[in-house]
Amino acid sequence: MGRYLKLAATCLALIVASCTSSRVDERMTYWSKVVANQVRAGSTIEGAKSVIAAQGLTLTCCVSGPDNKQSYFALEKHVGRFLFTEYDIAVIVNVSNDNHVTDARVERWGLGL
Repeated sequence: MGRYLKLAATCLALIVASCTSSRVDERMTYWSKVVANQVRAGSTIEGAKSVIAAQGLTLTCCVSGPDNKQSYFALEKHVGRFLFTEYDIAVIVNVSNDNHVTDARVERWGLGL
């Protein structure tokens, strides 16, 4: 029985050690600051694309959802994990019909069990 307990403890330690939720929080903070400071309502979508490109990502059309009418998104993939969920950071930029930013936000998207 002791061997199974050691094996279970080792598995649990490996799972916990693989958690990088602090990295996800760090990237959320980083992107939130970029968006708040440089992707303002009223700016053009081309300006927003330039800001995001300068950070190494591509702002692409289109993403859909209940809060997204006409939206562009950029995705920083595989930022971190927590237990059996892997996280990406998504930058969502909503635009008006005349291609100006109406609002922008940062989300954490998780995929896993």
